[in-house]
Amino acid sequence: MFTFDTLIKTAALLACAGWSFASVADETASEKLRVVRQDSVPKYGLYPSEPGLCDEIYSAIGARLAEEGVHLEVNPQRLPIQRIVALLMRGDADAYCGAGTTEKREETFTYSDLPVYYTRNVLVARVNDPLQPKTLEDLVGTGEPVMAFFGTSAAARLKAVPGLMVDDGFSDVAATLKLLASKSRYRFFYYHDLGVEYLIQEHKLPLKVIYLDVPAIPQWMIYSPTLDAGIRSKVEQIIARLSEDGTLDSINKRY
Repeated sequence: MFTFDTLIKTAALLACAGWSFASVADETASEKLRVVRQDSVPKYGLYPSEPGLCDEIYSAIGARLAEEGVHLEVNPQRLPIQRIVALLMRGDADAYCGAGTTEKREETFTYSDLPVYYTRNVLVARVNDPLQPKTLEDLVGTGEPVMAFFGTSAAARLKAVPGLMVDDGFSDVAATLKLLASKSRYRFFYYHDLGVEYLIQEHKLPLKVIYLDVPAIPQWMIYSPTLDAGIRSKVEQIIARLSEDGTLDSINKRY
């Protein structure tokens, strides 16, 4: 039987050749949905035996798309967010799981009607840092720029705070956390809790996560402007059913 573990193992074998693969075995389907994976753990799995949050969401969507004659095709490579955005804009990919909202993205892409999961943006600091901010505004005047990822919704939120210094020249979560832990000139990194909690534990870094007084942030499926409206409608109906029957909630709770 074709399982999701088989899917990821197949991806590992084909990734070096730049191939894509199907999460549903019906490759005779006349329609297909091409989805992409981000270099973000645990949103997307790093190891074949450990699929990530969005990998599981893709699997659930793909199983139901197969019932409607649509073939889910997953690019096995783990890509930076800016590359994903470019692929979607060019029509070289159709959809991506786990997008926050930014003004530019909302102008370019169609968002799913319902979020597929929620995160909270948090601050990461060294364990001995005495400052305990409650809001982003509390960081104004500290004299140090807050680290963020280029092109992310988190960076956009930082830049919306008047007077806050921001350095969004980072693109690797683990490397950024290690830099922060090394007693560099930086004091804070702003990112979502899903990624930093996992990596701090994984690498045993002397860092702490500071939860701010902010609400949970919905994360969405986004669609390429070139995606056929009929296929997008099918995906939307499936997401609604997965939300209603508790499947999305069950997946989210595992992370």
